[in-house]
Parts: sequence; structure tokens; C-alpha cells
Amino acid sequence: MNARNVLLGDIPLLITSLEETIPLVPTLGEVDTILLLVEPVWGAKYLLPGVIRLSVGIENIEKLKGWIGEALGKI
Repeated sequence: MNARNVLLGDIPLLITSLEETIPLVPTLGEVDTILLLVEPVWGAKYLLPGVIRLSVGIENIEKLKGWIGEALGKI
């Protein structure tokens, strides 16, 4: 599955699938890879509902690609 094909209803499953390896956090002040739901932070001024910001940290890129690919494969 291509990341562009993820539907709004799939976002909770994607986040749940990644929660053990890439946490959902309310701040971007981390060195580790994190997820941030954009709409709750920036509100109505952000025009794309359901967008998730993936802030890539210092983890091995192959691990990150594996974690994200596995999570996308579950939805």
C-alpha cells in the first residue's frame, strides 16, 4: 500500500500499529522518530484533515522503513 492511499479512517490503526516503535507525542523536541497529528495542534488553519507529521530521528533508516512498511501493511 502506498502512503498516499491511506484513508482518514485508517489513521487510528496506523498510529496504533506504530505505537511501540514510533510514539505519538504532542511536541517535536525529541531526537527519536515521532508522530504528530497535525490538525489538533494547528487546528482549522491547517487545511488537510488527517495529516500525520513523521519527524524522523536518529534511528537506523532500514528499521524505520520496516516499521512504517509493516504498519501500512496492516491497513
